[in-house]
Amino acid sequence: MPHDALLATLRSGSEPLAMEEHRLRTTAWFWRKGLGMPSENPLIEAGRTIRAFLPSILDDRAEDFDRRLLVQLRERNVSGVEDVLQSSPKVIDWVGDFTAHGIPPEVALLAERDGGYQAAPGRGIPSPVPRYECPVDHLYVWYRVDPRERVRECPDHPGRLLVRV
Repeated sequence: MPHDALLATLRSGSEPLAMEEHRLRTTAWFWRKGLGMPSENPLIEAGRTIRAFLPSILDDRAEDFDRRLLVQLRERNVSGVEDVLQSSPKVIDWVGDFTAHGIPPEVALLAERDGGYQAAPGRGIPSPVPRYECPVDHLYVWYRVDPRERVRECPDHPGRLLVRV
């Protein structure tokens, strides 16, 4: 389903079967890849996940965008999250790719390139790529692509390391 159609379906609720099918496929994908359970709504999941990629997507607008998105995520306001996500064409494209693959497009491209192969320890991209999130409110998700990279702190809760899920 093209990402514009998916967003329209999620927003309207007029096609519950299509939305349920997407939810089930996304959930099955997460379990198959060993990534745990995604949040109950794909837009909330996209909002939690895009936050780590905003600096590379939006450059100097990332901080303001993240602040606006975080307000909506904390309120669990799906329509507010959607409004923020739709406020940038680059973000709309990212969300479309994310919903198509179930993982961030940056991670999907790396995993595709390496074909799931894991080289000697400390080299290559682990398969599946370890997924981390904030242990406090779970509103920040990060994928540890390079095993040599240190686990990040949550940007919302300084001093708290992200936990693998």
